[in-house]
Amino acid sequence: MNAIQQLEELKNKYPPIIKPNDTYKTRSNKINDLRKGTKKILNLIIINRFLFRRI
Repeated sequence: MNAIQQLEELKNKYPPIIKPNDTYKTRSNKINDLRKGTKKILNLIIINRFLFRRI
């Protein structure tokens, strides 16, 4: 899977929907997932910039 496909997959998955009746644990898990997803997106952007500069 290339970087563009990974970005598309993450875009469709995030942001997670936080509902009023979610427990603290559920909200915490969703927020942590969002942080991880954001980190992945930023890393993919950095990698793509580096690769495209070298071409």
